[in-house]
Amino acid sequence: MKKFVFSLEKVLRFHEQELDVKKQELAAIKASLHQLDLKIQQKKLELVQLNQEMSRAITVGLNARDLAVYKMYFRTAEHEIRQLEEQRADLQIKADEKQESVVQTNQEISGLEKLKDKQLDQYNASTRKQQELEIEEFISQSIMVS
Repeated sequence: MKKFVFSLEKVLRFHEQELDVKKQELAAIKASLHQLDLKIQQKKLELVQLNQEMSRAITVGLNARDLAVYKMYFRTAEHEIRQLEEQRADLQIKADEKQESVVQTNQEISGLEKLKDKQLDQYNASTRKQQELEIEEFISQSIMVS
């Protein structure tokens, strides 16, 4: 009897390769998200430190020009933080979409693997039945010869 061949094997392999690529892309997006989170934390820490520095300078005596420079820097830093958070939100959307794509591809692979298993079970059952028929035929021929 011929060897079992899953007719959709190439499709299954293609989806598995596609899944690997999507997982790598998702990992890259998550790494970028992590980097953005670190930048945001760093910028916020920088603001806190600058605020403490300005408070100390005010207690010692700060002229109006220097106070204006601090306030301008605060506005700039807050603007940068908002931009980073917007980038993070956009990247999070991409990560969620990619995650959904990974899940969908996983489901397709799972469906194909179940189909392959079902076809293999049918093939094995058919093979057993064929072997049983051959054994019965051999036995009946042996009985006729004797």
